Amino acid sequence: MLKVFGYATPGWFSIALGILLLVNWRPALVAEAMIVLLIIFSIASLMLPHEYWLTPFAPVLKNLPLAVALLTLIGMEKPRRPAAHGLALATPAPARALPVA
Repeated sequence: MLKVFGYATPGWFSIALGILLLVNWRPALVAEAMIVLLIIFSIASLMLPHEYWLTPFAPVLKNLPLAVALLTLIGMEKPRRPAAHGLALATPAPARALPVA
C-alpha cells in the first residue's frame, strides 16, 4: 500500500472527500472523485483471495450500492441543461381567455 509520512494515503483521501461532502463543497465533483477512489479500492481488493470478496464485510460487493448512491447524488446535483434539439425547458405560457362574441 502506498504510504506517505507513514500513513496510508488512500484512507486520507477518503476522509478528505468525506469532509468535503459533509461541508457541501461541490457535491457532484466530490462524488465523482469518490467513484474514482471506489474503483481504485475495488481493483485493489480484487487482488485479495476470492474467499474475501463475499465475506460479511464484502470489500467488493459493498461497492455496488455505494456506486449507485454516488451516481444518484451526481444526478441530483448536476444542473439540468436544455434539450439538444432546441426545445426549451420552460414553463408553459398562461392560458388566454377566449374573446366573447
